[in-house]
Order: sequence, then structure tokens, then C-alpha cells
Amino acid sequence: MKKILTLALILIASITLVACGGTTDDGELSDADKVEEARAALLLGGLDQVKANMNLPTAGRNGTTITWESSDPSVISNTGEVTRPEEGEGNVEVTLTATITLNDESATREFIAVVIQEEPSSTFDTIAELHTASAKNDVVEFQGIVSSVFNGGYFLTDGTDVIGVYGQLAEEVNVGDEIFVKGSYASYYTLFQISDVTVEDIVSTGNPVNLPVTNTTIAGILNEDSSDKLIHGKHYSIIGTVELRGEFNNVWLFTGDQDVVIYYQSPADSIAALEAVVGETIAIDVVYYTDHPVDGLRVVFQGDASDITLEDDFSDEQTTRLAASFLSFGELETTTDFELPSEIADYGASVTWATSDASVVTADGLVTRDEDTDLEATLTATVTVGSESFDIDFPVVVISYATESATPVAVADVLAGTVGDEFLVEGVVSAINSTYGFFIQDADGTAIYVASIFEGVEVGDHVVLRGDLGLWDSYGNYQLKLVDSSLVEDNDGDHDVHIITDQTGTQIVDTFLEDYSNSSKIYTTDLTFSHVDTYGYAFFDAGTAGEMRITFKYTDYAPFLETAEEGYVLEDVTFVVYDVNYDNLRVVSVEILEEAVAVADVLAGTVGENYYVTGVVSAVNMHYGFFIQDADGTAIYVKGSFAGVEEGDLVEVVGDLAIWDQYGNSQLSLENVVLKDNFKGNESIHIITDQTAVQIVDTFQADYSNSGKIFTADLTFSHVDTYGYAFFDMGTAGDMQITFKYTDYAPFLEDATEGDILENVTFVVYDVNYDNLRVVSVILDETAHYAHLVDNDTVVTVTGVVTFVQNYDGSFFVEDADGTTIYVDDFSNSLEAWPTVAVGDEVTVVGDKGFYRVPLVDTVSAITINSSANALTDTVHAVADVATFRDAPNSMDFGQRFTFTDVTVVEVADGEIVFYQNGENHTMLIDLDESVDLSSLAIEAGDVITFTATLYRSYDKYDDIDATYYFGVTDAADVTVAE
Repeated sequence: MKKILTLALILIASITLVACGGTTDDGELSDADKVEEARAALLLGGLDQVKANMNLPTAGRNGTTITWESSDPSVISNTGEVTRPEEGEGNVEVTLTATITLNDESATREFIAVVIQEEPSSTFDTIAELHTASAKNDVVEFQGIVSSVFNGGYFLTDGTDVIGVYGQLAEEVNVGDEIFVKGSYASYYTLFQISDVTVEDIVSTGNPVNLPVTNTTIAGILNEDSSDKLIHGKHYSIIGTVELRGEFNNVWLFTGDQDVVIYYQSPADSIAALEAVVGETIAIDVVYYTDHPVDGLRVVFQGDASDITLEDDFSDEQTTRLAASFLSFGELETTTDFELPSEIADYGASVTWATSDASVVTADGLVTRDEDTDLEATLTATVTVGSESFDIDFPVVVISYATESATPVAVADVLAGTVGDEFLVEGVVSAINSTYGFFIQDADGTAIYVASIFEGVEVGDHVVLRGDLGLWDSYGNYQLKLVDSSLVEDNDGDHDVHIITDQTGTQIVDTFLEDYSNSSKIYTTDLTFSHVDTYGYAFFDAGTAGEMRITFKYTDYAPFLETAEEGYVLEDVTFVVYDVNYDNLRVVSVEILEEAVAVADVLAGTVGENYYVTGVVSAVNMHYGFFIQDADGTAIYVKGSFAGVEEGDLVEVVGDLAIWDQYGNSQLSLENVVLKDNFKGNESIHIITDQTAVQIVDTFQADYSNSGKIFTADLTFSHVDTYGYAFFDMGTAGDMQITFKYTDYAPFLEDATEGDILENVTFVVYDVNYDNLRVVSVILDETAHYAHLVDNDTVVTVTGVVTFVQNYDGSFFVEDADGTTIYVDDFSNSLEAWPTVAVGDEVTVVGDKGFYRVPLVDTVSAITINSSANALTDTVHAVADVATFRDAPNSMDFGQRFTFTDVTVVEVADGEIVFYQNGENHTMLIDLDESVDLSSLAIEAGDVITFTATLYRSYDKYDDIDATYYFGVTDAADVTVAE
């Protein structure tokens, strides 16, 4: 039997700078100092809670070796194997002594580890018994057969039911493995599972799994009861059309308006197989995973291309289910007869009907109404294609005359009602809680949470809803809410929202503690800051009793609290009281400052005043700052450099309005700026194209109104001065010319003579420079930078030198003379024959500007190789801090070459050298499949390496927190391993 234990301890490699010490004659550190540096850098984490085998490193910094000696090898061996004391024996303290050696020099370092005794646990023979007898956080043991897998976990079956296991210890778990597992009973939304696994025994392999697969539709699997613990892990065959959605490009299956998301932790090969059939209608087997509050139902797919059936290959049985997915005959809550279809012509399907109660609705769709009581029945459609049939149920409610004429009640009447009863309620929408739901209120502010989202519902609307009164009463909550709601009426408008302004933060908490009566009400008050916890929540005023504070997610509102100290008062904060979160009062829909104003409002403001402004970044002016603009191109210069800010981002900044009024300038700008938020994206940039260069100069001289605006125009070349500035068209008065630094744009002007026209030059009007109009952020047509700037789906021509070619499919990067790069791909397969290009080729590419995880040129219509063996620019970026680099994503980094110095290899596996990882993903690695042969370097985990490589890929959208960055090494000489 193979035993696998949790890796509870992690080796953390850190760099310690030595201020002084002995060196050799050639300036190198002595062996003694190298040993001391390695000793200082050796750290172990989690020593106070050892529950499983430890990873004791055998190699350290500077080529040192490490050996270990345990004070109690029966508990922790010299190689890190852990034997925990039995329950009742108590925890055991063990001293681990590391000896760090280099040649004849050595030093020691001691670590004290506390090995935790085994927790009491319960063993179960069946999954049903485990669910019935267990409470959250109980330690449980179970042995079963693996029925399906996903990243980080799997499902076990007892032959009848299934339970999830999360936090697997084995490097690989396969379907059919028999496993004994010990861990904590926990939940992930509706999925109850075994997590925090401490023991995982693989008893046998290759066992049969005979769980049935239920044929259903997407609507059918959505109708399963997610509160049933035994539904999770069951297998279903569903049919739908594949689509990528959202900023993370998750895979969804949909039919009509019904959809499920394929859990992103499904095996990577399985996700890739689905991504290859985007737009196709398919049939696949999935595993019921969990009902997520935002995504809805998540299912796991663990097959490959051979497990995907395309619509052209559907059997009659599969076609019946596809047809049934589109069966519709109106609202199921009705006051009139139904017209029940007898066929679904698009699929050659016939339909017959049956009813559970003909006194309510007949098989022909005729309904009978009651005066006072709503009546319920089920219509069953049998859809038939060939010899195959599929039944689908439609629960019908026949509305009574009394219900139809009912007058909606106020929110207060619902709150005084009985949980489980249905209500017709009206109110004004007071706040939207992200994508989860919204709040409605009476005129006095009495409010209730509606746990549903309806398209078009906005703050200020007067709505009428029909729903059931539900109760969230776990973890100290007593939140009444409206569930299973339908939108009866939405009267768009600007109705007043009642905001309570006469209560302090302390009073709000006290009222909540007393009777929960202020739940869902909206307040504006001052909040006194307390602290921020490790989970990113900020805490404010405590109630009189002092045991409950107001809290909300700090990271959603940075940087307002970045420098806050205890006692700092945040004025006029508006929020909705929501629920109890870890014994504190959580509030949502928080508004801290007034709504951000447009750039035009700032330009019309008062110099010296502070403004909160939003706009799209239209250009980045090197390290000095950037420009933001309104939708019409009105722009202002923002002084300050912020990591990750790039063209196309929608930003919110706070700063002081200032003026540069010397030397003929009158340039308004924002100074002392704080970046409030950066909504990463590819927003449209407004470029003015209907003005000539002469008109641009004339407008500037008249009133400076085009300062900061971005233009594309033809420029007529005049001359280059002795300072390296090129001069172009002058205004009508003839006393001001457009100018920019010529040397920044060589060789484009090397052969220019007076009168030559430079076409389609894009630039930002900046300031007066020696009585001429200086423009910056100059971009020339047919460059990679120009392609980055234009809107998606714009046809662009890019001429540049190939810097990196992807082995996988021949896609590549090209660069401008200034080192700007852009990715060229043909995801749409528009080019019949993709040419073979090589690094150093100068190519001209014609295609559409696009975006898939990173900006690119796609839908390529032509690629011309102009010449070969061209030199690349010397643009190589030194990465000063690895974590900072990964945490400040910039889409224009892709295709760039970066040098990483003295980074520690985390893992070498599956053709990847992982050199940075923070969490499960959020990773950077060298892809050996896209690099030259590095096998001679024999790189291993723990090695310290220095390398230069090209950032060529992001798995997930480049600015996702969980995106993995892939680098390719093009020259083995660019990688060195520290000795």
C-alpha cells in the first residue's frame, strides 16, 4: 500500500544581502561567507503545525549542500518523513539541525518543529452515512473508488453515491484508483466534500467504475436539487453549444437561455478539447460539481476530443434531447390556455403531451382557473426522433383570479410575513449587489434583498416582483430575502432612493445586533478606520459592546485606505447593510467618493482644487506620465508613472488640477495623483482624423483646446535642427511648426527631404517648445505600436522584424525599431497557407487588430517576407523584482525580452521550469517545448538561475490574477545556473 502525506511545510527561498564580510583577492565572497549567506537564506515555514512529511532541502545558495539531523527520528526522520503521535499522546516538539557545507567550511542552523497529534476521526462505510453523521470541520475517513478527477482533487464513489475530495496529495490520481482518505468535512458552495487532506492511501488501481450516466438537457441538470448532497459527483450527458465567455474565457455550454459553465479546474487537456470546438453544438458527459452564486452550475468535463460528439454525428437519442432543449410554449405561470406544439420541425421531432392533473391543465393545454387558489400541475412532453424518445417535464401554475387582481404589498409587509410564503411585492431598487442580486425598499428605507438578477433592472426603478420569502440563518445571520423571484413589472425611472443619514457607524451596529432591523437598508455616514486583516477586509466603527465592527473588502476600494492609520475618519460613506461575516457586520454596494467626473469637467474647474476623474488612457508619455480622455477625445495630462497603466485602460484617478504656464504654455494637468482603480481592458481611444496639421496648429494657437488630444494626420517634412528635432507643417500664421524628437523615430526620416509627406502619423499635442508645437507619443503607420492603438477589428498593416516564433503553430511576434512588439496569429484560420518565418525576417502582415488573452493581429489576409537575417533591437528589460513584475500586468510586455537575475526554480516537471508561483496559478515558467534545448544544464528545483527569455504567452487573460505567463529561451547561452 502506497502512503502519501500532505506537504505541510514549504521551503521559502529568500535573498539576504550581506553588508560586510571577507572576500577573496579577486573580490569574490569567501567560502565561509557563502556558507553564512546560505545559512541566513535557509527558512522553513509552518513549523508550529506539522501534520505531514516535510520537504527538507539538500541544496542551498551558493552551491552549498545541506544535511539534516533530527532530535527524534521516530517522529521526524533525518529526511523529513513525519510520524504523527496517536490521538491522546499530545503534540511533540522536535529540533531539526541543518548543516550547510561548502568545501571545508560549514555552519549549522536549528529549527523547532511541533508535530501535531492525530485528530479524532470517524470512519464510514457509505457516503450517505458520512453526510448524515458529519458536521463541518469534523475529521473523517473514507475509502472508495475514484470516479472522476479535476485539478487538485477527485470524486470517490462507494458504488452508489459520490463525494468530492479536494487537496489531493498524490502527483497523479486516476479514475479507478481505490483510495483511503482522511481529512476535514467541508463545503464548497453546495458541494460537501473532504478537504484539508492529511492521509491519502492508494490501495489499488484499475478498478471498474460503474456509475450510471443520466441523459438530460441543460435545463434538466439545472433543475436538479443542488441542496441534495448526494447529487454532486453524479454523471450526466448534456447537449449544448460551446462558447467562451468573460474576461477569463471560461468555456460555457448553452441552449437558448439555459447554460452551464465547465469548471475551469477540469483537466487542462479537456478544456483545450472544448476550446477547439467553440461554436459547435456537442454532446458530452459531465460531472455535477457545485452551484456557484455567480456562475450558476459548474460541471467538470474530463474527456478528450474523442469524448465530444458533434451535432453532425448525433444519434436519434441525442437529437431528441437537442430538440427538447428548444421546446417552448410561453410562460409557465398563466391565466390563459397553452398552445402546445406537436413538432419541432428543425430537428424532425414529433411531440406528444400528457398531464399530471387534467382538472388543472389538459393534455391539449386547456387550463381551469380557481377563484382564490393558484393551481399546480405538470405537463410532460415526449419528444420523438426515429425510434428514440425523451420526456421533459414543465411545472405549470394556473394563476387564480384573486392572485391576478392582487395588489402588491410593501417590503415591510413581506418582512412581517412567514418564511416560505409567496408574495407580490413592490419597491424601488436601492442598490445592485454586483452580479448576485439587488435591494428594493419602501419609501422609509425598509428594504429586502432580492437574490436574483433581471436584465434592465437599475437603481431608481420601481419594480413589482413575485417571489418566496427566504431566510439566511447560518453563521449568525438572520437575513430575510426574496428567492425564486420573477419580475412582474419594471417601471424604469429615477425614483428617489431613501438613504438614512442620521446614524453613526456605532448606532448602525447596535441596531443590527438588537434585532437585525436595519438589514438591507442604505446609509451614509462617517466611518472610523480600525485595521485591515490578512484577507483584504477593512474594519471600521465597533458597536457599543465592541464585539462587532463594520467591514467591507478593502481591496475593492484601494488606494483610499493604503496609508490609513487607526482612527482615520472616512467621511460620507454610503453602503447597504448586508450580513454577518466572521462575526462582523458586512456592508456592500459601498460608495466612498462622489462619482468620478469627466475630463471636461476637470478642465473647466479651478486650478489647485482636487478632482476625482475617470477617463481612458490614450497615450503613455514614457516615464513622465500619461494622458486620459473622454469619449469625444477631450484629454488631460496626468503626471505620474503607475505600474501596469497602458493605452486603452479605463482608469480612475484623484489629483490636483495644475497649470504649466511658462514659456508660452497654458497646459492644464493633474498633479499629486493617486491611481484609484485601473479597469484593465481595450477601451476605444478617440483619435481625431478630420483635421490637417495646419488646422491642428491654428486651433492650438487660438485657445489651447486641443492640448492632450490625439490626432492622426499627414505631416509635411520641413527640416531637422541641431538638437535632433524634426519639424513639420506650420500654421496659417507661419510662426509655429509641429515638432518632435527626430532621433526617436530613425530610420523613418533618414532620407527625408523638405516637402516629403509622412502619412498617417498619430500623436498627442503636448506643449510649446521654443515657440513650436511639440507633440509626443508619436506612432507611425504600419508599425506594431500603431496596431496596438487602433480599435479591435480594424484592418492594420504591420511591417517589422520577427523576434520569436512559436513551435506549436508557427505564430510569431514582430517588433518595431523602437522595440514595440505585437503577436501575429491566425486563430480564425483565414489564411490558407501559413508561411514559415524565422527570427530576423522582416515581414509585412495585413490583418485585423484583435484580442485573445493578449492584443494581436488576427484574421490575416497576407504575410510577405521582405528580407531575412535582420538584426533585432537591443530592447531587453531587466526585471528588478519578480513578484512586482507579475503583479503589474501590461499587455505590451508580450513579445518583449526580459532578464531575470538569481531566481530560484520552484519546480521542474512536464516540460516546464517554474520560477515563480504565488498560489495555485499566478505562475511564471520557462516552456521547454518553446525553447532551445536546455537539457545539458540539468536544471532542478532549488537551483538559482539567471536567464533572458521572451514572454510569449498568457494562459488566461494576461491581467487575470490566476494567469500563467510562459517564457521561451532562444539561446542556451542566455541561461546560467549558479554554482
